[in-house]
Formats: sequence, structure tokens, C-alpha cells
Amino acid sequence: MRTTWQRLAGTAAASSHKESASSSFSRRTALLQTVLALSPSWLPAPARSLEPSAEQVLVAKRAFIAFDERQLPLADELFTSTIDSWRALDRGVEELTSLLVARAGVRVDRTNFAAAKADLDEAIRLMAPTGEPPVAVRAIASTPTRLCSVG
Repeated sequence: MRTTWQRLAGTAAASSHKESASSSFSRRTALLQTVLALSPSWLPAPARSLEPSAEQVLVAKRAFIAFDERQLPLADELFTSTIDSWRALDRGVEELTSLLVARAGVRVDRTNFAAAKADLDEAIRLMAPTGEPPVAVRAIASTPTRLCSVG
């Protein structure tokens, strides 16, 4: 599959052959071809996240089940594993913040408030550049109430 830059370089090459009468035009065309040919090495690659494997999805599901069944140490471990996997796969902000907020809920229930706050702080930092409050914001907003009812 040809990239946009490769298609543009090909178009520039075709234009060069048709309109070689002007030496100024052909120098610009040659420069454009050179720049476009080198561009993949200095332009950032488009962001593409990988899909999680079936096993990674199963670990995430098990984390939520463990949380529902009040198996908090297991839930914390599984959420941590899932978050690490999602980071390695470069999954989207929405998914990662939702996982961080879920793990923060586990940590609140375990009375590990410093770790819960660190998860929520990270979720907020991740969401800040998007300018859109994901679903996780509602969970973050309810956390102070949960902290008061636990403490």
C-alpha cells in the first residue's frame, strides 16, 4: 500500500516528465521528489494501536469479575496487568482511563488511598489533552463520596 507521500512523489515525477521545458520547474520537482522520498524517515508514523489478544481481554474481564466478587488483591493484580498490557499496545485514552479508574476503585476499597489517588491523577492527566471528559470522569467525580463513606 502506497503512502500519501509516495503517491505525491509519483505525481511529481509524472509532472516532471510532462513539463521538463522549464528548468526551474524541474529543479523544484527534483527537490520535491527528494524531500518526499526521504520523508518517511523523519515524519512520525501514524498512531496505530494494536488489538489486545484474547488472553489479554480475558485477564481484563477477570479483573472486573474479581472486583465484583470482592477479591480485591486479585482484582488489583489483574487490573495492573491489564493496564500494563494496554499501555504496551498503545490503546486509546478512553480505555486506559477507564481501567485506571476501575483500579482506583479497587484501591479505595482496599484503603490504599495514595495509590488510588495516583491512578485518578494519571487518568485526569491522560484526559486533559483530549478536551473531552470520557465516561471515567463520572467515576472520578463519585470517588470523593466513596472515600468519605469508607473512611
